[in-house]
Amino acid sequence: MSIFDKENFSQDFSQQILPIYAFPQLFPEPTTLTNTLATNSIANLTTDQKRTLLFNVQQPFEVPMKEFDDEWWPLVTNIWIKFSYKNHVNGNSWKTFVCRFTKHFESSTRKQDIPSEKRRKTKVRTANLCFAKIKISRFVAEQKVCIERFQDSPDHTHNIEESDKLKRSQAVRVLVEKEAVKNYLVLAIVNAVKEFGTEKLNLDMSVKELKWREVANIKYKIHGSQNTYLVGASKLTTDIQDTILFLKKEGYQVELYETHHQSTRGFVFAQSKQLEKLQRYGWLTLIDSTHKTNKYDWRLFTLYIRDGYGCWDVGAHFFVSKEDSDTVAEALIITRRFCSSWKPRYFLADQSSIEAKSIVTAFPGLQKGEQECTVIFCTVHVMQTWISKIYDSKTRSKMIQAMHKRTKIGYEMLVQESINDCTIQGYQVELYETHHQSTRGFVFAQSKQLEKLQRYGWLTLIDSTHKTNKYDWRLFTLYIRDGYGCWDVGAHFFVSKEDSDTVAEALIITRRFCSSWKPRYFLADQSSIEAKSIVTAFPGLQKGEQECTVIFCTVHVMQTWISKIYDSKTRSKMIQAMHKRTKIGYEMLVQESINDCTIRVA
Repeated sequence: MSIFDKENFSQDFSQQILPIYAFPQLFPEPTTLTNTLATNSIANLTTDQKRTLLFNVQQPFEVPMKEFDDEWWPLVTNIWIKFSYKNHVNGNSWKTFVCRFTKHFESSTRKQDIPSEKRRKTKVRTANLCFAKIKISRFVAEQKVCIERFQDSPDHTHNIEESDKLKRSQAVRVLVEKEAVKNYLVLAIVNAVKEFGTEKLNLDMSVKELKWREVANIKYKIHGSQNTYLVGASKLTTDIQDTILFLKKEGYQVELYETHHQSTRGFVFAQSKQLEKLQRYGWLTLIDSTHKTNKYDWRLFTLYIRDGYGCWDVGAHFFVSKEDSDTVAEALIITRRFCSSWKPRYFLADQSSIEAKSIVTAFPGLQKGEQECTVIFCTVHVMQTWISKIYDSKTRSKMIQAMHKRTKIGYEMLVQESINDCTIQGYQVELYETHHQSTRGFVFAQSKQLEKLQRYGWLTLIDSTHKTNKYDWRLFTLYIRDGYGCWDVGAHFFVSKEDSDTVAEALIITRRFCSSWKPRYFLADQSSIEAKSIVTAFPGLQKGEQECTVIFCTVHVMQTWISKIYDSKTRSKMIQAMHKRTKIGYEMLVQESINDCTIRVA
């Protein structure tokens, strides 16, 4: 029996087969990586040398079983795939592996009746590209593994880099998984794995082809399995019961409740230490709600107190199925039962009528012979409301001063001044129709906008916005540049159809709103519709008026040139011409572009 025939090996393997470097005279080939085993120990090989040795196996060699499983085979799992195997009675076994590029079965073809826009983007790999095979024999008694070429199989028809492009080895995947557990950014994981794999593990070739998409998929799989306990049960009732059991095990006081007239539910939970803090520091309590914390869209409310160190801490929590005053009030009443000596003097809340009403219901104050509880709205939310509702800058500034006023007299005085100065922010609006075009539109503008249009409208920008409503009416806006160099709104108009007559009619109505608006320049996109409508609304010298020049946006013009002119030299000259400040230089560059422009015949 040949010393390399392992089909019917016996248990005294160590007496029949010796390491390859014990027989240097049998292999007189020139010195190669494989032949280095004749003089050097296997343990001295680098990671890339091990992969090369397992890629094209020239001669049989042995490796300790544990070392092979931990340090050798994970390096080439992307190269070889199991083909056949056999397990012997004595525990020994052998397996044959083929190259992944073999792919015995061809991929199925696409169905012909599926539209191209509905087809998945897939990549079909060609079959039977490589026929390399190896055989790995495992000897349990000797704890050895023998690796050899299977019979007379050929070498690979490709290099090892092609295998790395096709699939990542187990060694690389393990590195990625270790980093992905830390929940870093995908690109940070890619860079860390490449750096560590190259410098510390000598996995230069293996990590070279690592893509961020593969790392993202691995990270998703890891964190998806880690976060499954957060998903909960499929049914709401079961999920609530599981949650309450969990909270009780963690030492929480929990109470589930329902409001029958509202058909809403909720549950309150708090730890004894939190209730102690609520009792001690609850004279000032902050209430806040958090949305999107669960798949059922139940709102999470939290009660905060400010402890002796001036830090905000949690006093209690409750979930409600719907954010209405009765459901929130019931949760506050249950919290009072949990902590009977909790008597808040002030409640800090967002500018929410629901929260304010629920607090009044749960803490009625003098009506029930209790301490009065005052609701204080958050200054930030109140300021946001004023800024969004009050457009007049003077009125807004006075109201902000009033909110920060410490005396009641000063506060009321500033509020009254604000009311007196506050003007009704009305719009001038006019609806119109163009009968010959069967189109409609309406123009609207505020008096202050029209004042700006009159003052700064010598340069006006017109711009249209699509997809602003379900009727697909176009919204046009006229912008002016104020004294600070900032673009501001002069007027708006909607049109049912974007044609020159309908837009021109809107501009004529805007002129009626602001009779002294006489634009010298109009800045527009490269739109013939807008240009024609401006000429119609502002005829200039034909009607004895100031001439109005339409200036097209440089960006849009450049985009058109780039899309229409394919010759790079001609295109660059035209771009230079657009930025030329003198008419002579501009005309000269345009003429050169025309002369250089070649006619492209298909």
